[in-house]
Amino acid sequence: MLTTSSIQQVTKREILIIAAIAFVAVTIFSTSSFLYPFNSWVDANCMFTVGKSVFCGKVPYRDLMDHKGLLLHLIYGIGSLISFRSFFGVYVLELIAGFVFLLYSYKALLLFTDRKILYYVPLLALGVYSAWSFEQGASAEEFCLPFLSMGLYIGLKSEKVGSLTGKDAFLLGFLASCVFWIKYTIVGLFMGLPLYYLFFYVRNKDYAGLLRSAAFFLMGLIPLSLGVVCYFVFNHALADMWTVYFYDNIFHYGTTSEYHGSLPRVVHNELVGVKLILYNPVLVCMFIGTLIALISQKNKRLLCCCGVCFLSAYVPLFVGNPIRYYVLPLVIFAPFSLLMVRGWCSRSKILQAGNNKRFLYPAFLFIALVLGVFIKFDTTRGLLSNGMDNPTFKIRDIIMEGRETPPVMIEYGIMDIGVYTVCGSIPECKNFCHLNLNLSDEMEVQNKYIEKELPLYIISNRILTFNGYKRVSFDADGKPYFVYRLNAL
Repeated sequence: MLTTSSIQQVTKREILIIAAIAFVAVTIFSTSSFLYPFNSWVDANCMFTVGKSVFCGKVPYRDLMDHKGLLLHLIYGIGSLISFRSFFGVYVLELIAGFVFLLYSYKALLLFTDRKILYYVPLLALGVYSAWSFEQGASAEEFCLPFLSMGLYIGLKSEKVGSLTGKDAFLLGFLASCVFWIKYTIVGLFMGLPLYYLFFYVRNKDYAGLLRSAAFFLMGLIPLSLGVVCYFVFNHALADMWTVYFYDNIFHYGTTSEYHGSLPRVVHNELVGVKLILYNPVLVCMFIGTLIALISQKNKRLLCCCGVCFLSAYVPLFVGNPIRYYVLPLVIFAPFSLLMVRGWCSRSKILQAGNNKRFLYPAFLFIALVLGVFIKFDTTRGLLSNGMDNPTFKIRDIIMEGRETPPVMIEYGIMDIGVYTVCGSIPECKNFCHLNLNLSDEMEVQNKYIEKELPLYIISNRILTFNGYKRVSFDADGKPYFVYRLNAL
């Protein structure tokens, strides 16, 4: 077993191997990659639309409605600087996120075993990126994985050493702020770790250490949070940020019941979270393997630390409106299942006999890859397709015919299906598409915008009766879509 001082150094060879693993996993399982025609997930397209608009002078919440955090919009905005009309730039950022996630997962494993565990990291990548909860790629949860894995690594390393340094406390605070300004329901891990250390500081009566760690942690929270607040103050949008990102997310997101927020509803949602985890059979096996591996360490403090971290990460995820991709942040606990897999392989006479490892290892990885593609077939069936049946491209061809610059348009009563993305358009209407915030004025804003005949094109999946527009209809994937063109054109 390596010492905690030596695990800081990861060799160039290991970095290249981990980068290659991340490249293969993200490229195959994320529809943002060049192997797919388009990432058609409505959430990703909405975030891309707002993100690129930020770099064109728009202010989230004030000018355009979305309920994700500013840091996520900046991530997508950076992706748009690489590629304005496709997800290739976002795909590049996914590769970086995947690399960092796998790197710190590997470093966390080195706390318990030697460097040969690297050969099992491809199994972790396949298990995570082929999971049902990975969706089509480029989710807020996916972009949180690097920060979460780094935070868990710091927590476990400090537990191994027996103390939390000021530097690590500061880093935990900074990582917590990053996750908070992407999507604050994912920040639970960074509540669990301080609570864990609080308990042991108090039990050991180390109040000076408690104050020092708390001060550094709070100092870590300040830089990014101060920058976000200053951005909205400078743009006279602090009230908009507070209303949308906090109030509307808490009281309006996904609310379909009068019991929303009540204790019975919260308990029900937490139980639904368990069911959503069970829908990911490979992750379930990995979580069970992690539990067995941690118990086998026979370290009560370590088991307690991981238990507190898991519960603190789990509960906030599902307290509101449980959705399948909310499971993804929990995969930071999956790497430790590799300890059990490696133990089993080292005891296998077949794998250890002669030169079997040289042939069986790549064969086993290939089989795992094929299984991953099969498990994720609802996504991977789009590999290498041209996407010409995608309604988004058909709408683009109608709208952009004979044009070089995109006209003013609006997606009416539907979520963002990507028309803004493929046309390279920046919305002018605040409610540029439908969101799950269930706000009473959403349709009112869109109706008034259309009644003034401001958009040249309206995209919808329903028959509309607005004066001054003529309809073009077509079917795509068995679903009717309608494009309405202003008569004056």
